[in-house]
This record gives sequence, C-alpha cells and structure tokens, in this order.
Amino acid sequence: MGKKIFVWLLCLVVVGLWGCGRAEVEPYSDAIIAYLALPPASDLYAGAEHYALCDIDNDGTEELLFGKEYVNDEIRLYTIYAKKNGKLVRQKQFGTIGEGGSICQTSLFKNGTVRVDRVDDEVEFYYYYFRFSGGRLKLQLLLLDNTYFIDNDYYDFTEAQIPITKEEFDRLRKEFEGDGQVVELDWKPLAEYGR
Repeated sequence: MGKKIFVWLLCLVVVGLWGCGRAEVEPYSDAIIAYLALPPASDLYAGAEHYALCDIDNDGTEELLFGKEYVNDEIRLYTIYAKKNGKLVRQKQFGTIGEGGSICQTSLFKNGTVRVDRVDDEVEFYYYYFRFSGGRLKLQLLLLDNTYFIDNDYYDFTEAQIPITKEEFDRLRKEFEGDGQVVELDWKPLAEYGR
C-alpha cells in the first residue's frame, strides 16, 4: 500500500513540474507552433532552431526570442516577439550579413538594450542599439566604429550622420550598454517544444 501511495505522489510531482515548465511558455505556444509550421521560403521564417523567454523591458511579461545556431555551438538571437494587447507582435528580426548569410552578433544587456554588431566589407564596425519604447523595440542609436557618427534615422543612413569624437563614441556606448552585463539566455531546442 505504501509503495502505491509513493508512486502516486511521484506521478503528481512529475506532472506538476511538467505543468510548471509548460506554463511559462504557454502564452507563446501558438507562436511557436505557427513558427514551426512556416515554409522555409516565408519572409517570417528565420530557420531558427532554438527559443528562449526573457523580460527584456522589465514590464513583468517575458518576450519570446528565437535563435539560430552559429559556429562552435553559439546560439545567436535572431527574432524577438512580444505580447501587446493580447496579441503576439514580431518586434524585430535581425537578419544575416555577408555572402554566407552569417547571423549578426547580437548582445542583450541586463539594462534592456539590444546591440547588433555588423561588419561590412571594408571592415567597419556598426553597432545598432535597440530599446523598448512605447511598447515597441526601436532603433535608438547607430554608431560606426571607424568614423564615429550617430545615426538616429535608420532609413536615411548617409543624411543623418553626425561626426563625434572618440570620447563621445565611448560615452554613448557606455550609456547604452550600462555596466556591460549581458543576459545569459536559457535557449531550448525548438524541435523539443511540447515534449
């Protein structure tokens, strides 16, 4: 009799733990399932292999992040979704660069800033800084490493360049990156979702 009660209690604990794990992903289950069903030719399909949850903007609701595996088992952030007014909204898809389609290096800082690094063919480093503003993830600043300029107008790249000094460049990086602490995301394989 005692053995049956123990087995029954063990089953309840396992089911309870499984339910807790699913509850944290549940608000995004429809998005994950829909994403997995996208054809590779779709504009929304990123070929992501992993997902994670993180409250980037510290509003008490976690955002859904998709990531792709890169070299040396590194997983790079590719797409961010957020729940807004009960609907799932794609906030940003960071894309690929270069002929091989390598994924941009993306860092998520504990202060809520997302930095995307891009290197062009001339070996100039671009740092794109995104933050949530008004419920949307928006580009706040673009810094170019070799010529030190600010560009707050992403779509009018050459017209909005404002030359700055190296000191100003460093100050702006610190302002957006804070103390430099990066969030360690708990990536989970998309293929194992729901198991």
